[in-house]
Amino acid sequence: MIINTKIVNKLGSVKYVSYICGTMSTEKLQKLVNILREINFHQDLRKYLNLVGIPKYCFPYAKEYGLTISQQTEEMEDSKRQHTVYQTVRLSYEGIKTFFVRVAPDILEKKTGGRVKILKTKDCKSLLESKSNGDKIIDFDLIFEIDGEILLVEMKVTQGKKGWSGATHSTSKSPNYLLISIDIDKEKIVEDGQEYVKGMFMLMSTFGMDSWMGTPKDDSSWSSLSLPTDRDFTGCLICGSLSKKGNDKNYRITLDCGK
Repeated sequence: MIINTKIVNKLGSVKYVSYICGTMSTEKLQKLVNILREINFHQDLRKYLNLVGIPKYCFPYAKEYGLTISQQTEEMEDSKRQHTVYQTVRLSYEGIKTFFVRVAPDILEKKTGGRVKILKTKDCKSLLESKSNGDKIIDFDLIFEIDGEILLVEMKVTQGKKGWSGATHSTSKSPNYLLISIDIDKEKIVEDGQEYVKGMFMLMSTFGMDSWMGTPKDDSSWSSLSLPTDRDFTGCLICGSLSKKGNDKNYRITLDCGK
């Protein structure tokens, strides 16, 4: 079904209405996953990060001074406990989010013939039904359109292989999640024409509030998500795989190392 709602993008103040949820959302999400997997969408992201994202936007300081990612991290962040956080934030926003906002729309247009689109907020006004007040606020990162219907997606990025965690600033996230795990070569000098992405995992699925550990708050809180073994995520995978050993309660993430 379609819920009329007020939407606030956390990177801006523009408000929208109406988002797909429930059975319809699940069906559209599955269709989107199938298409992204069929066109090897993750390879486009990998190529972008290697050639543009990492040297130009994520770690330009390292490129400028002939450093590795590890060396830039050490110079920018004194606390070793925060090194992975520092790197992941840069990879997430300057690298992966930039790809989805600026590059992926053209790629999807060419590969899907316009069937799948990533929309900017201004592009959604004619597709969404306006509502004046009293609506629930939904936070999201990406706006997909598939076969003419809107799907709001929250994106999470990690360098780990057990799950996703971080600060949460909302109690009203979209239930549709794009989960990405990435492994990069941190010891290679950052320069043009190199390959930094060693492996990648991408999964898209729906997760309710009870799937997260921790209690989300509107100001700030810490929450984490693992993939429970009592749920089948096979059809949700875009790249990579999941495995379990013995009585594991959560899946272990295996990255796709293909080039």
